[in-house]
Amino acid sequence: MKIRIAAPLIALAFTAGAHAQSQTSKTVPVTATITGACSIQSGNQAVAIGAVDPSSTGRKTSPTTNVSFNCTRGLPFTATVGGVSTSGGGTLSGLKMLSGLNELPFDLTWSVTDTVGRGFGPGTDVDLVLTAAVEEADYRTAAVGDYSKDVLIEIHP
Repeated sequence: MKIRIAAPLIALAFTAGAHAQSQTSKTVPVTATITGACSIQSGNQAVAIGAVDPSSTGRKTSPTTNVSFNCTRGLPFTATVGGVSTSGGGTLSGLKMLSGLNELPFDLTWSVTDTVGRGFGPGTDVDLVLTAAVEEADYRTAAVGDYSKDVLIEIHP
């Protein structure tokens, strides 16, 4: 009889020991990945040189026009203006605006206010600052008309 009583008590001791060693807490990792992205925020603005009197002299320059965009904070980006990529700014010379079949050469200069994204919250816009100019020699011989050219702006992370 002693053997029958001892065996269940030994089994109960092993079972109690197993429960005493079970885990009562666990660390669970929480993760997130912030992706690199850029987005142009401002609408369609014109870089307008305005009315040019062909009897005047000197280079005619537009006021600056800002194209605002955002990129993920700390993300390096490249601005592409008219197919030319740069991280800080540049000038495209010899572009041509059209009025029908008539051409008017111009230069487009740009600069960027930052080289990495500042995020998407309030006050984090980065500006691509554009200025266009027409040389005296070009506008003094231009035909009357409204001239324009669309220039593609891209922001690449």
